[in-house]
Amino acid sequence: MSQLQKARLIPNDPAPPIEFMFNPTELTYDMSVEVADNPGARSENSGKSKTSFSNINPVTLTISNIIFDTYQDGTSVVDTYIASLKKAVEFAPGTQRTPIYTFVWGDRILLRRCFLEQLNYKLTMFLPSGIPVRAKIDSLTLKEADEGSAVVGMAIEAMNAMSSGRAVSNKLREKDSIESRSLNSYKDRVLNQLDNTSETVNNLVEEQLGNQFKNTSNLLDNLVDRGFDYADKKLNRF
Repeated sequence: MSQLQKARLIPNDPAPPIEFMFNPTELTYDMSVEVADNPGARSENSGKSKTSFSNINPVTLTISNIIFDTYQDGTSVVDTYIASLKKAVEFAPGTQRTPIYTFVWGDRILLRRCFLEQLNYKLTMFLPSGIPVRAKIDSLTLKEADEGSAVVGMAIEAMNAMSSGRAVSNKLREKDSIESRSLNSYKDRVLNQLDNTSETVNNLVEEQLGNQFKNTSNLLDNLVDRGFDYADKKLNRF
């Protein structure tokens, strides 16, 4: 007897993986082709209007009646299982789209690239404390994503990274400019202070030297006067 394999949604983007607690009992595929009838153009033999084929629509896969139960553990079924499903209908980090998944069951790939288009769930059992312990997904719809979405997604991520890089670069340049202006302003203030200090020192030196010169001059004048007085006295003796 082969081992039980769980159906899973494996993320191709930064998002939590999704594993079904109980495997689906029914998968519904929907495939269609877009056509346009042209009444103005008709077949010559049958007279029926000709049909123009526009495009093939992406495959959709609907999974119904999915049960999640955490009653035995007593934990929140929303935190344990539903939270990862809710992340699937939010933009993936760093992108402008919801996450892309690969839907597998055992070793079989059921959808190589898909996204969760629609999610409907309800909480059907609660503990006395109000913790939800059972959830039922009435309908979960996966839609096929072409390879082009991956290229577009990577391009958007690259542009976001470049924009982020430019923003960081601008901030660094602005910071450098501010720091440069601040440094120049600081240098100017220091130079002004040095100029003022130098002028003050020069004034003090000149003042001190001037006072000393004046005192020396007065002393010399006194000595000269005393010398003349002494000479007069000596001459008067004769």
